[in-house]
Amino acid sequence: MSPLLAAVFALLLYLLVRLLHITTPASAPLIYAKDRSSQFVQSVLTLCPILQQPYFPPLLWGKSGHVQTVLYAKMGRVNVPVPNGIRHSILLVDGATLTFDLHKPKVPHKSGESYCLLICPGIGNNSESHYMRTLVDYAQKNGYIAVVLNHIGSHKTIPLTAARIFTYERAKPLLLSWYNLRRAYLYVMTRNQKNLIRIHKKQLLSDEIKCKCDIDEKKVFSSITLEQLDEAFT
Repeated sequence: MSPLLAAVFALLLYLLVRLLHITTPASAPLIYAKDRSSQFVQSVLTLCPILQQPYFPPLLWGKSGHVQTVLYAKMGRVNVPVPNGIRHSILLVDGATLTFDLHKPKVPHKSGESYCLLICPGIGNNSESHYMRTLVDYAQKNGYIAVVLNHIGSHKTIPLTAARIFTYERAKPLLLSWYNLRRAYLYVMTRNQKNLIRIHKKQLLSDEIKCKCDIDEKKVFSSITLEQLDEAFT
């Protein structure tokens, strides 16, 4: 093997080890809470001891979910469940319409009690996203009521009633970090955000709105980060 080929192989192996976090020790998940000593948080930790145990992911993905994420995004899921929920809507003070889907359990909860999961999907997702449908179906089969928030503007079939979509402001500092390839996610999320703006272009980029808010449509769709998009669109 030539020195150059060996160097390339070593580099690829190094990148693979880093990407899959193979050398990273397994650890318990980090839990963020305003007051971890509160009775509510302690009750959750007591009822869900797995939250305080080290997580050992399948060796197929190493210790990183990136490979799984990419494969799922490209290949999708076979036989995605289609939960039949009831959609509710709330008119907000600025005229925007907030919607959420309520899904009843398919079986009683094993405790005999009634429990409800309030689910906020990832940025730009909603109750019809594949992973949300999978989660809701699993919750229903285990006796939980599942209520899923639909981010404003994320549904292609739900028209906007105000010239705005959901915000990602609190997530911005996290996404700007290079850790765990977050910048790659940032690019994808920016692209998805622009796609949603295109879908609701009639409401979001009407001549009246562009004139009133001094929005340059070309700058909006040429943005490559959420910060650039935020600056051009708001």
